Amino acid sequence: MVDNVVQNFIAQQADFAWFRAQSFVNNSNNQKKPQRNIYNQLFGYYKDFIEGDSNNRLISLTWLRWSGKSTLLFQLFSEIEDEDQCDILFFSVDHIKSTLSINLSDILNWYVEFTGTSFSHLNRPLCIFIDEAQFDTQAFVVLHSLILSSSKVFVFVAGTPALLEQYNSTFSHTICETLHPLSSAEYLKITKQKYKIPWLGSSIRDAIFFSDTSEDLYKALQLVAPEINTYYKWTVLGDYYRYLCYGSFPHLIDVNEESMVYEQMQRTLDRILYKDLAYAKFHPDTVALIPSILFALSHMEICNIKKMAEEFNFSRSKMSEILDALENSGLLRRMYAYWPYLGEVVSRRSSKYLFATPAFRILNYRMLSELLLDSNKKSKIMEDVVAMYFHKAFDRVGKWTISYDANVWWTDMIVDIDESLIPIQIEWNTEWYKEVAQTMKKYPSKYGIIISENQLWHDKEAGIVKIPLRMFLLM
Repeated sequence: MVDNVVQNFIAQQADFAWFRAQSFVNNSNNQKKPQRNIYNQLFGYYKDFIEGDSNNRLISLTWLRWSGKSTLLFQLFSEIEDEDQCDILFFSVDHIKSTLSINLSDILNWYVEFTGTSFSHLNRPLCIFIDEAQFDTQAFVVLHSLILSSSKVFVFVAGTPALLEQYNSTFSHTICETLHPLSSAEYLKITKQKYKIPWLGSSIRDAIFFSDTSEDLYKALQLVAPEINTYYKWTVLGDYYRYLCYGSFPHLIDVNEESMVYEQMQRTLDRILYKDLAYAKFHPDTVALIPSILFALSHMEICNIKKMAEEFNFSRSKMSEILDALENSGLLRRMYAYWPYLGEVVSRRSSKYLFATPAFRILNYRMLSELLLDSNKKSKIMEDVVAMYFHKAFDRVGKWTISYDANVWWTDMIVDIDESLIPIQIEWNTEWYKEVAQTMKKYPSKYGIIISENQLWHDKEAGIVKIPLRMFLLM
């Protein structure tokens, strides 16, 4: 017999999910909130399932805490419930564990006992939503076994990047999606209900990565420049700066007070350190030093792990372990030095560490109003944003790497797509391009790019194009 507490929990899960969904789906005026760009893709997997395609039935969604994963799940839940083409279950693993002290496998088994119907003998399709799945170390295995037991089961599962530690490449019927930070266009869509021309982003992206020459790149961007100017016509400078500093982090969209930005980001960082890094089993004294490590990283160009370890009184291997854990958590992005032989990067030299979103970097800077007067710090924020955009753009591209030129006059980034090099320098306001030119002399490159606040510009002889940041942000 199912325990009464568990039985009531299962019986009430749909009503509880609907109740929670209201704050995620609708705004304070009871109007539907705009959806992330990835929403249609996620909903498309479900529609394919309902229409008889049983190939992709376990869809995982991962990124940092408070990055919008739950919002997407509840938006999907709301629309799927309204369609009434399937039965629905919605469980949050942290809620199951804190309320019932059981795991995901237990609640699913009790659901079978409660309903009297096994998953392999369902009368209607069943769509299951699982949030905060990283709290169960067997969640992926349990859910994969479940979809193999019945072709009528479809699952959306969300969690932090730790969830992917459970993923096995042999899993079938499974798609792993990363919820990237908000793009500038998504930010303006959600905050200002301003919609970008659908083809504009792909046109800019294709021009930057796949032009044959710098002249082709320049001409392609000239063609879309009028559309970009029209798009930005009704936006204000404050929106632009807010996006650059913290607008790429969905949890901060409705935060207007500068002091609250720091407060919310500090709480998010604490949750990442003291919850999501728990699996790394660091000693509490080690975890207490991580904010200082992040502070040091936010103020350095490159990171010499040996020197960093000495500064914090760690062994080199322990410091590497800490940095790897921060990278695996989704908080940092590591950029290796470029190695020209066989197009590989080299791990023996110092690495660059960028933040997954500038919102974490600003925790280690001064007040936002002062930050906007510091060109060097603004350039570092730009680096975070550019790397963030590249990782999102390359999600579905073939062979690619992002590295940096480790020589004296180094270029901020070297993008290698299918063995075609594009050196990229990122400066808030610059009139020269020595770094890119030096890298292009050393390594055969298609063309060089400078991303800055300056106007669109082309040096045909040097093969270098200067791209305005505002144009790049619509990629």
